[in-house]
Amino acid sequence: MPEEFKIIETQEDFNEAIKGYIPPDEALKLNEKIGVQEKEIADLKSKNLSHERSLLRSKIAYETGLPYELSERLSGETESEIRADAEKLSGYIKTANNTHQPKFSTETHSENNGKSAFLEMLHELNN
Repeated sequence: MPEEFKIIETQEDFNEAIKGYIPPDEALKLNEKIGVQEKEIADLKSKNLSHERSLLRSKIAYETGLPYELSERLSGETESEIRADAEKLSGYIKTANNTHQPKFSTETHSENNGKSAFLEMLHELNN
């Protein structure tokens, strides 16, 4: 049942009645402070999410054999999307690394040819 209205007759009764209230100017200051703190919390959450994604990209890049420098190029919002992008990029890199270079023949060149010494040295450097 609601409280009955009580007539305030003394300053002490008035002080007791308003004990739980905050003055308007203090309430405005508190609201401003709360607004600043909420913005700081939102910024920290955003930074945390960014760092978590960066860490996840680095981890996935390591697991798929990508260089660390390429980890920030991975795209996706979820772990499975990032992993799929990493595997796709890893496939391109492995293909690029497996290009076939022409091999030199193991035939010896005649001593009369002026290039033979250089070709032999080049052959030794490649092996």
